[in-house]
Amino acid sequence: MAVRIYCFSGYEFDPLHALLRSPADEISLEHRIASLLDYFCQHPQQALTKETLLNAVWAGRVVNEDSLSVAVSKLRKILHDSRGEPQFIKTIPGVGYFWLPETTVQESTAAERSAENISAGDSPATVAKDPLAPSPVNTKRDWRRSGLIMALVFVLLTFVVLLNLDLFSSSKPVAEGQSDTVSAAAMLPDAALQAKFDEAQKLISVAQHTETSVENYRRAIELFRDVLQQYPSFTLAHIGIAEAKFEMSAINGFRDLQLYVDEINTILNLALAQAPDNGDALELKAKLAFLGEWDLSTANTYYEKAIEAMPNDPGIYLGYSEFLLIRGRYQEANELLRQLRVKNPDFYRYMNLSLVYMFQGDYQRAIAETQRLINSEAPSRQHNHILTRIGVLTNDDAMAMDHLEILMREEGYSEQRIANYLDTFDQGGIEAVYASLLEERNEDNLGQYIPPISWARYAIVAGEYDTALRFLEEAISLKQPQALILHSDPHYDPLRQTPEFQQLLARLPN
Repeated sequence: MAVRIYCFSGYEFDPLHALLRSPADEISLEHRIASLLDYFCQHPQQALTKETLLNAVWAGRVVNEDSLSVAVSKLRKILHDSRGEPQFIKTIPGVGYFWLPETTVQESTAAERSAENISAGDSPATVAKDPLAPSPVNTKRDWRRSGLIMALVFVLLTFVVLLNLDLFSSSKPVAEGQSDTVSAAAMLPDAALQAKFDEAQKLISVAQHTETSVENYRRAIELFRDVLQQYPSFTLAHIGIAEAKFEMSAINGFRDLQLYVDEINTILNLALAQAPDNGDALELKAKLAFLGEWDLSTANTYYEKAIEAMPNDPGIYLGYSEFLLIRGRYQEANELLRQLRVKNPDFYRYMNLSLVYMFQGDYQRAIAETQRLINSEAPSRQHNHILTRIGVLTNDDAMAMDHLEILMREEGYSEQRIANYLDTFDQGGIEAVYASLLEERNEDNLGQYIPPISWARYAIVAGEYDTALRFLEEAISLKQPQALILHSDPHYDPLRQTPEFQQLLARLPN
């Protein structure tokens, strides 16, 4: 059977097998990316509208332009293309895209391609990857309650794990075969109340893993309180309320966590008085001490107790790795994550190691690790968060803007508004864009967290250092959790030696 091969700029693309070859490597493309590249190759040096590409690549499916923007960004990264100085894909504002390289097509038989692969010593499906970042293994997983992931967020994930995190996020996995501690222990004698408790647990789980409003948490709290009216000493319902209120604060980037600290602590102290080894309560105490009270010593103690109580819970280790990262204990965090990946390959799908590399200043590994996730895992805002940040840190304005544009689309910005930002970028680079975001006091999480931290970070890039210091002081006064990373985040290096910044650092735990 003849195999169609496209040739362009030193690349060979085999659409039948979704393989992109260069002299250096061979990459297996995901289906949508291969379909997009196939259509570009069929229509070289032509203006292709977004509608045309959506119909060609997502035929029969109802999707919006965000899906196309994400796919184009992924393809650009695979081709090492730059949005600012494109060699492959040129954006036509308000229209669509233009495939730049001259593209030829040749045909060979399957046997010929196989012989070429064998003579080269490669298998037909070799995937290019960082040798330190093996491909992930898809493992069936159940999901359980909150935990820090980056955000960085929302860390960070979660430095993510700031969900607004990327440094601080709120999703946590359960190991294969491990039951949810709360659900397994919940055995109410009243079937109707048991149903309410189960519904409340489900509402929290859904809210943690989808972009839902706080109404899920409010309804869960209402159901937990119905249970407690009949069984006031039912510890798990108390813990459920504490968890729901913590997660409600996470939606707002923990900016209002101080409102709940006393209440959540009272609930958890009551729960631990009845069950000192309750791992859920211990972990929530750790996170509250960490993010709400900035008591890192107490947080470390509770993390250790939670790990002792639930040694097989992977989510605790993810949260603890982020805690180590914030404290500048990079090697410990790195080793912990590597051990977890050896123990359970499912950990390859979390981006905590990308954050470790970024904070260590090993940007190429951070990019490679994040790109591996983008190529093989479900799309995540955190992927674009970290690549936007790395673009800023490495003065790669095109990378920063590419992923900032994706984040803007995900926020629902109009085409005209995005076009205005792109014009600003063309005139003055990412510095000018961030100056504009600062001037308009943009409150969205566009990869640099949320105000006032985000405004400080925009101001640093824009060179407005006095403004940055003012917003950092405000963030510390508000106990915005993202301020805890000032000690270790390289984004703040332009301010690091100034007396004013050193005074701010002195106000933070370390």
